[in-house]
Amino acid sequence: MAKQIEGVSERILTCAKAEFLDKGYTDASLRVIAAAAETSTNSIYVRFGGKEGLFSAIVEPALNEMTERFLKIQEAFHHMDRDAQAARMAEYADGGPAELVDYIYEHLDEFRLLLDASYGTRFHNFVDALVRIEGENAVYKSDSVLSPTYDNSTSAVSPSDPKHMVYNTIGSGNWKKALQTITWQVDAGTLSGDGWYKLGIKARQEEMRGFYSNRRIYIDGQVLCQEMDQVKFYYNTDFQMTNVQDSDGEDVYVYLTAGEDHTITMEAIPGEIGDSMRQLDAIVLDLNTYYRKIVMITGPEPDKYTDYYVHEKIPELVDEFSRMSAELKEIQGHIEELQRLRGRLSGTDDGHSGQVRGRSFEDS
Repeated sequence: MAKQIEGVSERILTCAKAEFLDKGYTDASLRVIAAAAETSTNSIYVRFGGKEGLFSAIVEPALNEMTERFLKIQEAFHHMDRDAQAARMAEYADGGPAELVDYIYEHLDEFRLLLDASYGTRFHNFVDALVRIEGENAVYKSDSVLSPTYDNSTSAVSPSDPKHMVYNTIGSGNWKKALQTITWQVDAGTLSGDGWYKLGIKARQEEMRGFYSNRRIYIDGQVLCQEMDQVKFYYNTDFQMTNVQDSDGEDVYVYLTAGEDHTITMEAIPGEIGDSMRQLDAIVLDLNTYYRKIVMITGPEPDKYTDYYVHEKIPELVDEFSRMSAELKEIQGHIEELQRLRGRLSGTDDGHSGQVRGRSFEDS
């Protein structure tokens, strides 16, 4: 692969920002940008994938950071007592605390692009695009054990109350069987306009240390892309935001139309470890079978001084135990490989496991 020349990407971004600010997204020219950056249009395609990828590279980092800050401000306001909320209501209603306003002014060009120059991109009407769905407000659950639960040990959930029992999660340790599903509804009128939406799921997966749990995501009853067929939730004792992403780490967007109901369904699936678990189930069944055969010879309380010659009375016993031992070692190797892969991806050996940003196994 050819090595990219240092500094070219920065020049392209600087020139593209000026072009987009001057002409807007639809009228901006990649040729003009390339000429100003003293490079070629092919160089832009190689680095950014095209015009919208270039626009995204300019505005998305600032937008993502502003969104995260906005959510933290919402949570902080929710954690205030009623008197404090009443005292600061005007401040929040008029645009949020100074911290958020200051951040927007620090990245004024990016937000000018989002507000005035984003027509024709997925960022059009971005202000109205954030929709919060509380995990505990599911409309359908495939199993009665998937009931709303409460967690008052952290302020990361919503709603949150350190003193009272408030339903703010769903699933907890009960959402672990394959094919168990939970469905949420995005009501008609919730979305302000047709457009592309990013899914973010605030979840805590603390059941499977060293592994990840898997969920399949359906939008209106359909798995829209390969990335939604298996979304991984890695082990963490704290709630964390998980976005649906492709293999390059880019967020996946889904197109939703306003004015009609939509459903979001998450289904528990075994993932890569499923084959190993099925093999283990088969081996356990075989072991139980031979255990019963042995007990028929020795009785439930065998005499330790008696040689029962079970290997002669069950001729295939030794060979079968050797087979199962080899299969167990193979399964062990597969599981250890999954652990090593996770370690390489995260830099650790033991890490892994609404808003149309929020749903989870133990979901806020």
